[in-house]
Amino acid sequence: MLVPLLLATLGAATSDVEDGRPDVVLVIIDDVGANIAESVDMPVLDALASEGVRFTRGYSHAWCAPTRDSIYRSVWRGGYHGKLCNSLPEPRTLDHGEHFLGKSMAAAGYATAFFGKWHQGTARPLSQVAGFGTTPIGWPVAPHFFGWETVRACIPDDSTVCNQGPGSYTNWVRIDDGTVSTERRHATVETRDAFLDWWAEKADEPRFAVVAFQACHAPFDPPPAWILPTGYPLATNATARENYEAMVASVDFVLGEMLTAIWSDDPWILVIGDNGTPGCHPVTNDCDTNVALPGLELRSKLTTYEPGVRVPFVIAGPRGRDALVADDLVHVVDLYPTILDLAGIEIPAGLQGQSLVPALRGRPLGREWVVVSSSGGEGAAIERAWKLRRDRAGDERLFDLERDPQELAPLEPDDHPQIAARLRARFNQAN
Repeated sequence: MLVPLLLATLGAATSDVEDGRPDVVLVIIDDVGANIAESVDMPVLDALASEGVRFTRGYSHAWCAPTRDSIYRSVWRGGYHGKLCNSLPEPRTLDHGEHFLGKSMAAAGYATAFFGKWHQGTARPLSQVAGFGTTPIGWPVAPHFFGWETVRACIPDDSTVCNQGPGSYTNWVRIDDGTVSTERRHATVETRDAFLDWWAEKADEPRFAVVAFQACHAPFDPPPAWILPTGYPLATNATARENYEAMVASVDFVLGEMLTAIWSDDPWILVIGDNGTPGCHPVTNDCDTNVALPGLELRSKLTTYEPGVRVPFVIAGPRGRDALVADDLVHVVDLYPTILDLAGIEIPAGLQGQSLVPALRGRPLGREWVVVSSSGGEGAAIERAWKLRRDRAGDERLFDLERDPQELAPLEPDDHPQIAARLRARFNQAN
């Protein structure tokens, strides 16, 4: 019943981008690549796409932290800035005075809120940051500094990182507006409920929320039956892959519950994945968290092969029009300016992404290239037909994505010098 009800609800409203200050919700799904969204049934995401644009060539980075940084700051070279609940800082730090998505929306009068997986940290003690005085405030309030007035059911890093014992979806460190607790209730359920409570509280204000699900990241624990579609065949002794697919189904189901509750308020909804599906580690060959499709174990998350960086990417609004499918090159770096554009806020100079609003009206975007990266210096510059992939040792391989979409036949860059030079220039331009 959920999907027909959702479809009926989606078709009932008729607002558009120019209607003022609409509510905006950004949903981030963890570790779900585009190939998973195509191979595992996600009826709610499909229904949502029927009210907006599904981008078939949406790109993230190859792992979650740089993707989130690129989303919130609109920078090509997203970094990793230290584990929030770890006292040991990483060498790179956020420039706390730069543009940040939450700050921009709050400054424009939006009620802002963050739910779920943060995973950005702050590599400087907040006592050293202008505006916080000299008293150490500590990591539990770090997300507030970046523009989110409300922070609830927040997982500082992955659920396995901050716990003293084994972390899981029913044993995780939780932050609620600076208060830290150990949560035993399921993370997906708590993220949903915290968001819906806040949504009701702020009914009289324009709202902007990020709902960043921990799912479908390891550990691959089976989700509770009440957040799975009726009759979902969850095996008693399921494999990691079967549990992973159930997690995908549960996030899609919970997304449907959220949309059913909020759609009458005419929000804009943006849904993306943060990177591809977990496979074997491309350096250590550790396969403990491998749930990738067969043959893609070393071409998924943490790599810049297409299964590692192509993600589901949908933007929908209550517009009552036919579904659009766009094959433009788009990237998570575009979310910040797009959200500002949807909200009617001037896009500041210095953001490296571009607004995707023209695509919502069926217009081409004109994007010629994107750049993706992974840990250890691996990266790739991508055009519509070509990809130049640079591995951790600095070696380059060229791929003809039109003739070789599976990236099985690497070409020598020296055999195509003009194409390789152009892609190197793209790569360097994004540094």
